[in-house]
Amino acid sequence: MSKQRQNCMCTAMLYDPAEKKEEEQERFKKITKKATLLERIEAKLRSTLNNLPQI
Repeated sequence: MSKQRQNCMCTAMLYDPAEKKEEEQERFKKITKKATLLERIEAKLRSTLNNLPQI
């Protein structure tokens, strides 16, 4: 690409790779946070199920 992806021709907006990278990092942090929350919930459910009396 001759412009090094500096300009977006379809919307005539300036493309900033550093800004895009920050957005991706924020998105990754949110996904990671959600994953750890789900892991904690899953661990709690498993421990609860393991502690139930056998019938």
